[in-house]
Amino acid sequence: MVREDQDLSNLDRLLNPPAVELGRIADADFLRSGLEAAGLDQHASELAAHEFSRCASWLLDRGLTAARPVSALFVPGRIEVLGKHTDYAAGGSLICALQRGVAAIVLPIADARLRLCDARSGARADLALIPDQPSRSGEWSNYAIAVGRRLARDFAISEGAEVIFSSGLPSAAGMSSSSALTVAFALSLGSRNGLLTQALFRQSVTKREGLAQYLGAVENGLPFADLPGSQGVGTFGGSEDHTAILCSDAGWLKWYMYCPVRFIESVQWPEGYRFVLAVSGARASKTREVLARYNYLSETTAEIARMWQSVTGRKEADLGSICGLPDFDVSAVEAAIAADGGNRYGVDELMRRLRHFHQENNVLLPQVVRALREMRLDEFGLIVDKSQELADLLLQNQIPETVFLAREARNLGALAASAFGAGFGGSVWAMVAEEQIDTFPGAWSQAYSAAFPRRTEGAEFFVDTPGPAAFWLSE
Repeated sequence: MVREDQDLSNLDRLLNPPAVELGRIADADFLRSGLEAAGLDQHASELAAHEFSRCASWLLDRGLTAARPVSALFVPGRIEVLGKHTDYAAGGSLICALQRGVAAIVLPIADARLRLCDARSGARADLALIPDQPSRSGEWSNYAIAVGRRLARDFAISEGAEVIFSSGLPSAAGMSSSSALTVAFALSLGSRNGLLTQALFRQSVTKREGLAQYLGAVENGLPFADLPGSQGVGTFGGSEDHTAILCSDAGWLKWYMYCPVRFIESVQWPEGYRFVLAVSGARASKTREVLARYNYLSETTAEIARMWQSVTGRKEADLGSICGLPDFDVSAVEAAIAADGGNRYGVDELMRRLRHFHQENNVLLPQVVRALREMRLDEFGLIVDKSQELADLLLQNQIPETVFLAREARNLGALAASAFGAGFGGSVWAMVAEEQIDTFPGAWSQAYSAAFPRRTEGAEFFVDTPGPAAFWLSE
C-alpha cells in the first residue's frame, strides 16, 4: 500500500512549541495520554513518560514551581531497514523512526548560551552561542557545540535555552542517539529564536526534509543552500538519520533519496509483525579507528565520482547522480575507475565500493519496496538477506556479532533480519510475527549469550514498531 506524504512542509509544529506547566510533565497519566495521542504505543509511552518524569523531577528538585511554563520535546531514534551507506553519496534508503527516543524539557534563559543537563547521568555542559565555539571531540556535548556554532553563524541566534534531557536510546548502537540529540538541541534553539520569522531561514528551509538536510549539514560540516559549510562533528555522513527523526509517521516505512532530501514512497508496515531489536553490545562509537573506517566508506564514493568526472568530462558529482543517469551502465563507471591513475585508493577497493552502492541503491532498494508494497514478505526477507550478505562481503563493516545475530534471527523464524546503521558494531533488526513475539526475544538473546558470552552485559533485546517523528507535548 502506498501513501502520499501529507505533512512534510509543516514546520510550524516543530518550531513553535506549546507551553506546558512543569507539574503536568510530572503527571504520569497526562504523559501517557499525550504520548499515545502523538503516536507512541502503550509500552513506548510508559518508557518515554519515565524519561520525561526524570527531567521534570530534576527541575522540581532544583526549586522550580509546578506552575512554571516549559516546553517538552520527544525526539526518536531510527531504524534503517535498507540502504546501507548510501545517503551521503546521494543514494536512498528505507527508514522509520523508533518508538524510543530522547525526552527533553526546554526553558528560556536570558543569556546567549545553551545550558544542558543529562538527567540520567548528571553530566552538564554550558556553551556560548558563538560561531567560533571550539569543539570537544569525543564528547556528547560536541553535537550541541556543532548546533550552536552553526545556528549562531547562519542565523545570528542570541536567545539562550536550558535543555534537561534523558535518553531511552542505547548509545553507539546504530539507532542514531547522537543525531537525536542534534535534532533536540536544534529544535530547542530554533524555537527559542523564532527561526520561522527569519527571511533567510524561510528562504533556505521550506519543509521538514529541508530541515533534515540542514541538520545533516550541521553534523557533517557541509554547505546547505546558500549557507557555506563549517566545522561539523568529524563524520562525513548524510542526512538519513535526521530525515527519519523529523519526517516519519507511525506505522509506515519511508523511502527517501538524499542530497537533496526528497520523498519517494511510503509503505505501510505489515500488520501482524513487529520489529525485535538486538543491541550487540559492541559499541559503534564514531571515534578514532571506527570514525576513520566510517569516513573511508564515504570518501571512497567521493573518489569514484571525482574519477568519473575526470575521465568522462561529465558533471555528476556523486554516485547517486551517476547511477540516476538514464543511460547508466555500471561498466562505464568501472572503466573510469580503471582509467584514472591518480586515485589514492586501490582499484579493487573502489570497484568493491561501487558494486556495493550499485546493488544496494539501484537493485535491492527498489526490489524491497516493491515486495513490501505487494505484501510478498518471503521475497522481502530474501532481499534483506542479500543486503546483509553484501554489507559483510563488500562494505566490510560487519563484525562477527552482527553477522551471527542476523543469521540466528532467520534461523529462529524471523521473516527478515539485518544489521543497520554505520556498522563496525551496533544493532540488528528482525521482523517477527506477533505470535512469536513473546518467545522470540528471549530465544534470540539466549543464543547470542551462548555464542558471545563476553557481550552479554552490554547486549539488549526489545520489541518496537515504526514510530512518529519528533514532536512537542501539548496540554
